[in-house]
Amino acid sequence: VYEGSPEQTVAIDVNGRFQTRLALKREWAQYQVTIPGTALQSGLNGVTFKYGYAVAPARVIPGNADTRELAVAFNSVALRRADSR
Repeated sequence: VYEGSPEQTVAIDVNGRFQTRLALKREWAQYQVTIPGTALQSGLNGVTFKYGYAVAPARVIPGNADTRELAVAFNSVALRRADSR
């Protein structure tokens, strides 16, 4: 986040189909999303994250030279069966 940044959102698609949209907190947080079994297929499955916005730090933070378009920082992403704890 940066001074005056808008609320960030992330939409989650599984195998090309929308599942949910989250409004993200400005500070580090943990989120849990349940994906129904019907959204999954045998073999490989694709999970796509679509962000509300992305911006280069160089455009919004004075003195920053980073020109990469950034949206969200992940610490980790874990997928597990609903019946496993």
